[in-house]
Amino acid sequence: MRKWVVIVAAALVVGLAVCVAIFSRPKPGSVEWHRKEYLRAYNRVFGERPVDLVKRIIPGGPGNKEMGEHWEALERLGYFVDHRTSLSSNEAQVIVIAFRNATKDRFHWNFIQVRWESPVVLRAPREVIDEFDRFLRKQNLPAEPKTTNDEEMTRPGY
Repeated sequence: MRKWVVIVAAALVVGLAVCVAIFSRPKPGSVEWHRKEYLRAYNRVFGERPVDLVKRIIPGGPGNKEMGEHWEALERLGYFVDHRTSLSSNEAQVIVIAFRNATKDRFHWNFIQVRWESPVVLRAPREVIDEFDRFLRKQNLPAEPKTTNDEEMTRPGY
């Protein structure tokens, strides 16, 4: 009798585990699903595993097309936020590098882009932008970026 109770209990646990595994997957088309598929495509293209290296050699292997499709889907779904900084280009480079070093274990940097235009634009998920703002507030930066206007540059001795 006890044997049957143990077998039934084990079957219920296994059945419950299978249900959780099936129903906890992200829905196709959701932000989480596109995130996961982008990382999967990224690892196929740039991965270090021997299987990934072989797939790169084989013609018709994975390309950037799949990565681009998932990236565009994430953009359409509003996953990324553009954050324009008031920092000069030099200040921004130092701050972004320090931020990356401080957060490399918490954020997947494949989802963070920096456009070095004026002003510098950080494009990333909302949680990264919020953390970047907190990081900036902790830094000793002037309220306004140091810039040089044309009038100062035309003065003698400049």
